[in-house]
Amino acid sequence: MTDPRNQIRKRFVLVFPNELVDKPIMCDLVREFDVTFNILNATISSEREGRLVMELTGASAQISAAADHLERLGVAVDSLNQEVRRNDDNCMHCGTCEGFCPSGALYVQRPEMRVVYDESKCILCERCLTGCPTHAMEFRFR
Repeated sequence: MTDPRNQIRKRFVLVFPNELVDKPIMCDLVREFDVTFNILNATISSEREGRLVMELTGASAQISAAADHLERLGVAVDSLNQEVRRNDDNCMHCGTCEGFCPSGALYVQRPEMRVVYDESKCILCERCLTGCPTHAMEFRFR
């Protein structure tokens, strides 16, 4: 087991070809590379292509080895280099975004009635981008 002090977190977007969608690939990563994963968003298209936004936690070398393994299997692996951010200048704290956010990353703090954005809960579903009437929520590249 990896010492928790040496662990990092890295987010990825994975695209699985249809022949791999029903394989236990993520379980194999945990077993073979001593990493843990957190699925942030997952979809399977009508063509049975899978798209997974996830966060891997483990030692840096183990995460790199796990990503290399996925690529050898035929999974497209991209480091997530974008994030959802709130432009505080545009936010009116109306709370509309809270209704669009399935993960609870956006919520109205009471009694202040201020919208709070907890980035650690964001699953990058993009619903807040279309739900915010003032376009305060936006993608930014890191």
